[in-house]
Amino acid sequence: MLRAHAELASTHERVYLLGLSLGGVLALAVAARRSVAGAVLMATPLELRWWVRWLLPLLEPLVRLVPKSPAIRDPEARSRHPGYRSLPLAAVREMIRLQREVGAQLSRVTTPLQLSYSRRDPTVRVSDAERILRGVSSARRQVRYLSRSAHGVTVDLEGREVACVKPSTSCPNSRPGRPVDGSG
Repeated sequence: MLRAHAELASTHERVYLLGLSLGGVLALAVAARRSVAGAVLMATPLELRWWVRWLLPLLEPLVRLVPKSPAIRDPEARSRHPGYRSLPLAAVREMIRLQREVGAQLSRVTTPLQLSYSRRDPTVRVSDAERILRGVSSARRQVRYLSRSAHGVTVDLEGREVACVKPSTSCPNSRPGRPVDGSG
């Protein structure tokens, strides 16, 4: 990721980061280490649920993969985006390691942030958005809470709203997010 950022920064005046789920964690990792023009984070988990962290060391010696289904509420979108059928537990372990690393470096993030989280996400808690907002040093930050989508916010019921990075009247079905510092 850092190498890709360096390549883009060498040929472009501004580099923005965009990440969904683990991609959001990776975007925060880059933003903590490099100068970026802004970041859009969607359904970014800073900490997996307690039972996942508790069960992982017990299951990993016995099972390599666990079944997985897409967290998308819109049936049509779910049929178009079936996702992975299973999840490697080694990947979950590495994600937990990265989450800890990124959580400890949040104060180094100074770039403007736009966050989107769904209150109906079975994977990521909205409290992760609040933790990011409290932890970063960004002067401009905004969170948009969705009420109908699950984890796959970019393709789910409110996907068109999520696609509007800066909500305005030109974006269908969009409403401005809640600015944290009043700057919007």
